Amino acid sequence: DSPDWQITNCTCLHYSRRDPHTGRTSPRVRWEQTARPVLDERTGRWEVKVEPWREFTKPTLSNGDLVDVVHWVDPHL
Repeated sequence: DSPDWQITNCTCLHYSRRDPHTGRTSPRVRWEQTARPVLDERTGRWEVKVEPWREFTKPTLSNGDLVDVVHWVDPHL
């Protein structure tokens, strides 16, 4: 819910398996870099602001977690 992860119009998301600090490759995507247009109030021109790479972890669900999700959803039929 952090505003740091907000995606605005024209935002480009770059995902990578390569660690930007060590160059090592991970088996899964673990890093994200965001580029977005930003209006420079001083010049009135648009510029591209590129954020530094951020590491994230993808949540994983166990079999029990998946069963809980299925039971939480109301049947449609």
